[in-house]
Formats: sequence, C-alpha cells, structure tokens
Amino acid sequence: MQSARLDKDAAYIAMPSTPRDDQLGVPSSSAPTSRRRIWFVLAVIVVCGAVIAALGAYFVYVNKVDNQAKTILSNLQSTPGIYVTLTAKRDSMKFHGASTAEAYVFPRGTVDGTLSFDGMVTFRNDVVTTTFTLLNDRVYLSTASATSGDVLEVTCLKPSQVPPIHLMAYSLTTSTVLDEVKGTDPTLCPSGKLLQLSFAGESFVFCNGLDNKLQRATSDDLDVVIQYVSDPTKLPDLAAPSGANGTAPLDCPIVVPTDVPVAPVPSYVETASMVLNAATGPTRSFTIKTSSCECRRSPQPCLFVHGIGVSTSGPIVDSFEKYWGTIHEYAPCCSSTKFVQFDTVSQGWTDPTLQKAFCNAALQTSVGAKQNTVGSLILVAHSMGNLIAGGAVASGMCQFSSEVTWMSLSAPMQGSQTTNLLSTKCAATNNWSDQGFAAVLGLAGLCPSPRAYVQLQHQTTVASDMQSKYLQAQAVRRARAAHVLCGTDSFGLVSAMSIPLAVVGAMSGHSDHVHDGVVDLTSCMAGISGDGVGDDSSNFHYMAAVNHLDTSFRYGDGWWGYDRKPQKWFECAL
Repeated sequence: MQSARLDKDAAYIAMPSTPRDDQLGVPSSSAPTSRRRIWFVLAVIVVCGAVIAALGAYFVYVNKVDNQAKTILSNLQSTPGIYVTLTAKRDSMKFHGASTAEAYVFPRGTVDGTLSFDGMVTFRNDVVTTTFTLLNDRVYLSTASATSGDVLEVTCLKPSQVPPIHLMAYSLTTSTVLDEVKGTDPTLCPSGKLLQLSFAGESFVFCNGLDNKLQRATSDDLDVVIQYVSDPTKLPDLAAPSGANGTAPLDCPIVVPTDVPVAPVPSYVETASMVLNAATGPTRSFTIKTSSCECRRSPQPCLFVHGIGVSTSGPIVDSFEKYWGTIHEYAPCCSSTKFVQFDTVSQGWTDPTLQKAFCNAALQTSVGAKQNTVGSLILVAHSMGNLIAGGAVASGMCQFSSEVTWMSLSAPMQGSQTTNLLSTKCAATNNWSDQGFAAVLGLAGLCPSPRAYVQLQHQTTVASDMQSKYLQAQAVRRARAAHVLCGTDSFGLVSAMSIPLAVVGAMSGHSDHVHDGVVDLTSCMAGISGDGVGDDSSNFHYMAAVNHLDTSFRYGDGWWGYDRKPQKWFECAL
C-alpha cells in the first residue's frame, strides 16, 4: 500500500505543469492593448499636429496673405464719403504752384453691384482755385477766382486725362500684403496691414487699419492721407459746375469705362504657396524711391536748344523759363546749364547762319572742344532744335565727339504736318472761317508762313533736295542720340495750351494717329530702333502721354500715371 502510494505521488510529482502562453509562442493578451495605446497616442499626435498646422496656416493666411479686400470695399461702399489729402513729393508736380490737393470721394453702387465713385479734387493758390469734378462718369475741369469764387472757365476732359478710377476696386482686390516698406516714414502703418497695389501704372503702399479702413498711402511721388466721413452733412455738395456768368453746365461725354476686368481667384495650390512663402520665405519688402534722382555718371555741361517760335536772337543764358520752365533746377547731371536764344521764326533749320550759331554755342559750352569738334556736352534739343543740330553735323559745320550725349525731345525729324496746315490756312480764300483763321494767324505773325515754318513742312510734301536734308539729319540723330522723348497725347498735361494743341492736332491731318499735337510719333521716332522704348518714365526712350509743349518741361509732371512725367524722366535718365 505504501509502495503504491509512493508511486502515485511520484507520478504526480513528475507530471509537468501546464505550459504558459509565452512558452508556447502565443502572445500575451496584454500586448494588443499596449500596441493599440501606442497607435492611439501617435494618432492623437498626428491629429493635434495637423490641427496646429492648420491653425498656423490659417493664422498666416489671415495675417500675412489675405488682403481683406472684400471687407475694405464693403466699408468703402457703406461710407457716405471719404476726405483725402494728397501731397506731391516732387516740385515738378506742382499744379499752378500748389503741391497739395484735397479730394472728396463719394462711393456709389452700380446696377451690377460693382463699386464706382464720384468725386472732386481741388488745387488752390492765391489767384485761382482749380477743381476736377467726376460725376456720373463725366469729368469737368473748372477754374474760379480764389478771392470772389466766380467761375472763370469750365471744360470737359477726355478719357486720357482721367485716372483709371474704374480700376480702383480691381487694384485693391489684387493687392498683396507686405511685411515692411522702406524709404518712407516708419510710422506709415504702426498697427495695421501694409498692402501694395498698382494704380495707373504706379506702385502704392496702403495702410489698412485694424477696422479694415484705409488710412494712408505712399508712392514714389505722392503721400496720401485718408479719412472716412460718416456724417453726410460734413460733405460738400457735388454737382456739375456751372459755366462762366452762371451759364448751364456743359454736357460732357462719359469718359469712365464700364468694362472692369475680373480679378483672378488664386487656386488652392497658389494660396498654399503664398502661405508657405509668407511663413518661411524672405521678408516681403517694398522700397519707396527718393523724390529726386542723383546723377549716375560724371556731370557735364548742358546746352539746351529750343525749337521753332522764338522770334528774336539773344546771348546764351543760364535759364530760359519762358520756354523751358525751371528745368535748370532739376538737372543733376548738368555741371552747368546754358540756354541758346535763336531766331527760329525767320530762320529755317537748314540755314547756314542758324547752324553756325548752334555750332558756336556747342563748342563754347562743351569741355575739351577741338577746332570744330564739340567736346564733353549734354545736348538737350527740343522740337526743331534737333533738326538744327542734326543738320549742322550733316553739313559739316561742326562734329560731335564721343563725349556728346544727345537728349532728343519731340523732334520733327520728318517735319510736321502742322506747318503744312499753317500754309494752307494762310492761303485759304474758300470760306469766311478759313479767312478768319488766316487773319488771326496774321496778327500772330504767322501769315504768310515764316521761313522756319515753311522749312518744317512734312518730308512727304517737299522737294527732293529738302527730303535729302531730312534724311541726312535723321542719319546723324540715329547715330548720336542717346535718349529720345516723344509725346503721344495732344491734350497732354492740364495747362492753358492743352485745348489749343488738341485742336491743332485734330486739324493737322497727321499721318500717324499718335501725335503730340504738332509732331506725330513716326516723325519723332524716325531712325530710332525699338530697343528700350516704352511708356514708363524709367524707360530709355520715353513715349509719354503729353503734348508738344509738355516735352519742353515747362509744365512739369502729372500727378498720376507713369506715362505723364517728362521732367522725372529727364532728371533720372542719366
């Protein structure tokens, strides 16, 4: 019994225990729980990271990319009016001596829901008050006595004289956010958002306040202060100006286009790229240029040669404001300024005496002249003055050294059909209007046509020997002219001569429909290649929306538009 019990116990003791799961290679039941926990944590991290990234991207988009244009435009549309003060940075932009202007803008909706504007801009001096009035897409220019307020004159403006107001909303919609702006007052926008936009071809930087209302703006040439007027009673009345002596307002044509381009909507990819660039890219900066230019070369003496219409000869002088304005004060590359005074009424451009007078002046003014070769000189020639210079070199009266820099302004290198018109009107006997016109020209000394005008008749209408002289002068200019300025708008900058030149331009029958009133673009550009030609004042050869007299700099620069600044072009060209 005892032996059997011991054997049973031994058998019991020798029986192996039930193996554990880990000994059989079967995972423990706690392993899936642990792994799920890890994946859960990772998922939470990923989700949190995505949320944070999304929030960060949204923050960058709102603060660094979104220009808030919709809200800005909505605020503009709901405002009764806006008071704007404009200050010109360049003296050449003074309008009748005024460097500041005040404007009232009246936003109004249209049938299609787009934003349009009425408004008025006023320039004041001690003598007259000049007001540009925009009403129902028509623009009136009125002048009134500064003392009595009596209206002196009212005219209508044509489309080329009106800034592209219809593109204002488009410019805001396509504006971009900046991180900083250099070259201007650091307090331009202390707490708002900087927006860069293009208007009339020029870059502006606006400050958009925290309430999405525009506060200030600046450009290379203008400073702007903007105030929203919530009380309509504090706004002036806006109406078409009455004529002189209380006559009825003019029926001016509509000049503001109704077709407005649709602002492009960036894709998600483009938006993401902008967000990434704003977050990780370089500082988005814009630099406002100085209001004056410095000479980028060694200064040279400057000789200014005028065109047709000066009736008496005189000595070389240091300024000639009646013809050239105050350009002598804005010529940084001129070590000295000298102005000729030639008789360009009774003398034609091919006359040896006139060509000799030019050569003498050029040799006398230049530095390092040798015999009949003109030395270091900047030659600034306007209108017929270019033919005098080109003709003098072509005839061998004098020669230009390599140190002559020729700036050619409104050159009638193929003549001018305006002088043909003059001869035609002087000879007219067909009707009383032409006879009356001839009588007026006679009182001005222009009938019969003086010699200078006869010699300036268009190349296609003169004899072969005169055509040959035109071609020779063109060849000289083609080889030697450094910079060319041509006008493309007969009305040009607003001045007392705007309307007369526009009328003359319309009557002249120019071969090229683009002209400055007196000289068409084909004649002005004769022999000049298309390289460097453009309608921006920074272009090498400048096609400016100004008239024939504007290119003599006597009326300075326009307040808006990159293509209306002839004096700025001259000052910064060299």
